[in-house]
Amino acid sequence: MEIRSPIRDREFVDEGGTRWQLRGGELRWNRVERLIRDPRVPVLHLYLDEVREVPGAEREIVLARIRPYLKSRGDGAMRSDHTDFVAAEFKGAGHRSMLVIEESC
Repeated sequence: MEIRSPIRDREFVDEGGTRWQLRGGELRWNRVERLIRDPRVPVLHLYLDEVREVPGAEREIVLARIRPYLKSRGDGAMRSDHTDFVAAEFKGAGHRSMLVIEESC
């Protein structure tokens, strides 16, 4: 089964038909925090074949969950739970931003 990955594909088309293009490469942790806390920025969470928008009330929970994986990226620490996250910023019409968080195991 091939898992959909907007980050790998470098683009995402939402249900409304808006085309989002990957912006840059790997995000710094402070940029992830800024985007997820901005109520104007849609946040998508992808896991296997499920894509869901993270509602505002859940964003701090998601931020706390991904922090150990993304904040210390590159520190050589191994995670024993076999889970990983990657986050990327996408740009849409009018230079709007969207944060995409992909979870893998």
